[in-house]
Amino acid sequence: MANVAFAGVLLIVTLPLMILVAIAIKLDSRGPILVREPRVDRRGRRFLALRFRITADGSPREAEVTFVGNIIHYLRVDNLPQLSNVLRGEMTCFTGDSDCTFLLD
Repeated sequence: MANVAFAGVLLIVTLPLMILVAIAIKLDSRGPILVREPRVDRRGRRFLALRFRITADGSPREAEVTFVGNIIHYLRVDNLPQLSNVLRGEMTCFTGDSDCTFLLD
């Protein structure tokens, strides 16, 4: 319950920043704003974690990181969409073996 409350509040607080990041990504390069990355939770279940796209074509290769992608990755806001995964119960923010490590970066 604490995870959902914390993620909900943090999502509301960061929503203006996330909107600005989404606009910047769209103006910087073609492609989707968000990408889905396969992850495995503590129980071994697979899910798709959301992230802001930082590469030109959404690929994981570092060589094609966009200008805006460099900035949002440096500021560590590229993982903010994972708060929606916390709200769905796929990730957690408070345990030591958490998949929600973006809060610790």
